[in-house]
Amino acid sequence: MFCASDSSNPIIGPSGEWINSDYFLNTAKPGEATLAEVLGDMDGFNIGLRILNDFQRKTPLSEHIDDYYKNGNRFSEFESNFFYRYNMLKDQVNSFSFWFSNYKNQYKNTTCEYKFSKTIVERAMNAFCTSFSSRFKKFGCPR
Repeated sequence: MFCASDSSNPIIGPSGEWINSDYFLNTAKPGEATLAEVLGDMDGFNIGLRILNDFQRKTPLSEHIDDYYKNGNRFSEFESNFFYRYNMLKDQVNSFSFWFSNYKNQYKNTTCEYKFSKTIVERAMNAFCTSFSSRFKKFGCPR
């Protein structure tokens, strides 16, 4: 996302669908993160919040994970306190973007220079909202 020269490239995607036993992508234009990566990130975010809210620290990590995947739904979990979680996610994207831009340039195997930008953070959050708008339609993402 930092190096993308074409801002029209999708950030999240492509998604796809199973037809019989074959998986087909819905677009030929690759995104910066696959849909599967973003869903995994959402799971990690939600599980992390469960652990953070386990004030007594009595529940083992394995139980949090088991409960999340057995009883939870990543979208309903995110929706349970949508605006709080959305803003927390945005803060984390902002922090990661800032860290990445400051420290990634130390590695010499990069093909571009990384620069922190609020625009990058906004593009990422807008892509998140657009990709999952059907799931979060009753809330509408903040702008």
